[in-house]
Amino acid sequence: MNKLFLWLAMLPAPLWRILGADTDQLTAILNMRLMIDNRRPIGFGRRQAQKKDVKHGTLIHTFMFTMMGCFYAIPVYVISDRVISMALYFTLLLLMITLTLITDFSNALFDNRDKYTLFPRPINDRTLVLAKLLHVFIYVLRMVIPMSLAAWASLAYLDGWRSALLFPLPLILMVFMGLFAVNGVYLIILKFVKAERFKDVISYFQVISSVIFFAIVYLRPQQMFSFDTNSTLRAADYQWVHFVPTYWLATYWSLIGYPLTLGGSMLLAVLGLAVPLVCIYILVRWLAPEFSRKIRY
Repeated sequence: MNKLFLWLAMLPAPLWRILGADTDQLTAILNMRLMIDNRRPIGFGRRQAQKKDVKHGTLIHTFMFTMMGCFYAIPVYVISDRVISMALYFTLLLLMITLTLITDFSNALFDNRDKYTLFPRPINDRTLVLAKLLHVFIYVLRMVIPMSLAAWASLAYLDGWRSALLFPLPLILMVFMGLFAVNGVYLIILKFVKAERFKDVISYFQVISSVIFFAIVYLRPQQMFSFDTNSTLRAADYQWVHFVPTYWLATYWSLIGYPLTLGGSMLLAVLGLAVPLVCIYILVRWLAPEFSRKIRY
């Protein structure tokens, strides 16, 4: 599986060369990091150093994310309004992806071994920045693809081929927003703490976010996932969803014939496309290089 993701990451190699990266070095760095990921201990947001390495960690993570995806796909079944059900689904998925990246992937981003293995080598900054970005993107894909399988299959079964064919577009746009949010949080934290204390701050963040997330899920489960109550949820009852980015992504279903109870579907659909693209441009142009400089020096 890692070979497939590496091939996909290096498919636009001419573009990476135009951006100033050395593609041979980029391939070698990504290959090394993917092999390390495959032997990383299983755990979300916890310290990994005290655990033994796990062989075939990628396959184990894939199975775990697939099971989690079945839980997040519940709104697709229980909410009759397709737009609001997809808005809720993308919200849950985006929160999970963002929290997981913030708390778990920091161990890879702040690997002190880079200071001794990569930084002294004749590798330019653009290659290093692009290697980190592609590594994060591959990591997200390995998480998002299995997580989205249940919802994707549900849409194909309940709505037909048009809904299933549309699904990957807002999913990719959601990933762009998640990457932007994660890098933004990292940079904000690094403005107040040194890189050496970053992991400690992330650990506190993980504890607080986990308490809030599971409290929301477990304190009112019957209201959140009841077939009797949620099947009648309508966007018209929640005017504030106009300002929620995940709702913008869900409005794409109104373009293939599903009713939208709130007006402005075309404007919201344009926002759903433009905002993630602007986010990824800002990420590549400013946030990622700034983040790389802060953790390097």
